Amino acid sequence: MTDSFDAYEYFQYLKRKWWYSALACGTAATLALLGCALMTKQYSATASILIDPPPSSDVRTAVAVSPVYLESLRTYEHFAGSDSLFQKAVEQFHLTAAEPTEPMERLKKRVLKVSKLRDTKILEITVTLPDPRQAAALAGFLAAQTAALSQSVGRAGDQDLISHTEQQLQAEEKRMGELNTALQTLEAGHSDSAERYKLENLIDSQAGVDRELMRGQADLAEHREDGLQRRVSELQKQSAALKTQVAEAEAMLARTASRRDVLEADIATAVRERDALRSRARELRASMGTRGERLSVIDSGVVPQRPSSPRTSLIVLSASLLSFVASLVYLSAGYSMAHLRGRNTRFSQLEHERKY
Repeated sequence: MTDSFDAYEYFQYLKRKWWYSALACGTAATLALLGCALMTKQYSATASILIDPPPSSDVRTAVAVSPVYLESLRTYEHFAGSDSLFQKAVEQFHLTAAEPTEPMERLKKRVLKVSKLRDTKILEITVTLPDPRQAAALAGFLAAQTAALSQSVGRAGDQDLISHTEQQLQAEEKRMGELNTALQTLEAGHSDSAERYKLENLIDSQAGVDRELMRGQADLAEHREDGLQRRVSELQKQSAALKTQVAEAEAMLARTASRRDVLEADIATAVRERDALRSRARELRASMGTRGERLSVIDSGVVPQRPSSPRTSLIVLSASLLSFVASLVYLSAGYSMAHLRGRNTRFSQLEHERKY
């Protein structure tokens, strides 16, 4: 004998047993309310920071607000959530006074939440504490310290650039001084006018010796005399010696002029480098602290009026719903057992009727 499921009978059974569900829901709601009343209320205060891109007067070099750039701004979550900054806040607001043995990592995970809103330039710092005023004060403190930390890091980077540029400037000025000293030494040891005067005298002397040599050779061609022969030989030696001195003087003058040209070119290059480094140092000092993103606290947080936890209404509703489902499961199991017992009873009666 097969008994099919009777929905009408099932719902009539639930209707008769409605007080089971009502009792379960009421008990669960009462326990949930009691539990929420015993739990410590927590208040969440949120401070907001606006991350502005670095200023630029040239539209070609302006930072494009793209999804990649917005995603890169998540780096500033580490500024607000740094352990050193949270440690400073703990010491200032005495957060470990209630539980001195609580680990810093656990306290930070329970109290602080830092997040950058998706596709925005807004950084939110949320602090959850039992005291709403302390939560608001701590959120504002962390926001202000985060902006100050970002600014100090940017200034430190700019200061490093300025120091490096100033070192290059000092090195270039030292090099320019050495070049000027070398040029002064060269001009003091080798005067152009003196060298040229000496060269001109040597050339004039050589020309005179060459003229006498030509006359001596002409006389020697007409009169073969030993005295003329010796005279011509001496003049030839003097001419050769003067030619050598003239060549050496010209080479010395050329080397001096070449060295002077090289030094003057190096000095001109050093002057340009020095002026460029001075201009860069002035620009770095003028733009100090403005080269990176600027963090501005747009909302330092307000004192929350409603607790963020426990969420009494949600907890009570969830407990009531779960108890209602549990009561339905219990009643369905009871209905199945009663239905099974009734079927067994009818089967036994049929068997008894067949025997008699």
